[in-house]
Amino acid sequence: MNGRNINDEANKTAMLAMRVPGQIRKTEAAALYKMGRRLGNLVEIGCLHGRSTVALVEAAKKFKATVTSVDPFYTTPNINPQSSPEIWQANLEAVGLKAPNLLAMESHQAAAVYNEEISFLFIDGAHDYEHVKEDIADWVPKVKVSGVIAFHDMFLPHADGVTKAVTEWWLSVYDRETTAWKYENMTDYLIAFRRVM
Repeated sequence: MNGRNINDEANKTAMLAMRVPGQIRKTEAAALYKMGRRLGNLVEIGCLHGRSTVALVEAAKKFKATVTSVDPFYTTPNINPQSSPEIWQANLEAVGLKAPNLLAMESHQAAAVYNEEISFLFIDGAHDYEHVKEDIADWVPKVKVSGVIAFHDMFLPHADGVTKAVTEWWLSVYDRETTAWKYENMTDYLIAFRRVM
């Protein structure tokens, strides 16, 4: 499939995703779709109302990949309206999609029970430094060679925990000669890295 068709699909998926409440921008939803078009297991840490889930479920259809969403659905100040597994599922059904696997628990707990190799990992859970660091420690080792990890809210002023944790991780793994990870791209506040070894 040529790049124009992929871009058209990504834009169509992004429009669908924007019908669901969420914090992901249209351009970020399109980027998630493009990165998620792969064989294997797609995992998102933090799904809230389901906007990012739409992008991943649509991407997964291309290669019959599986999607697993992880979210404890805690009440979060300044996010209105609140979500729940039922709201998340209803939002997906409202745009004609079946809800994927859901681990309605904290990310750290989910990592302990999720034992599959991951081809695409999207981290958009708790944004404080300690939680992002924990997500990296728990989930990044599960990403297979050639797999991609994306972090949301990188360089966003009110989410400096993401920036600090991701920057520390990147500096700890980056070495021009031996790094297992390469910078992939950045779209708005969505930054991605590919595992190369």
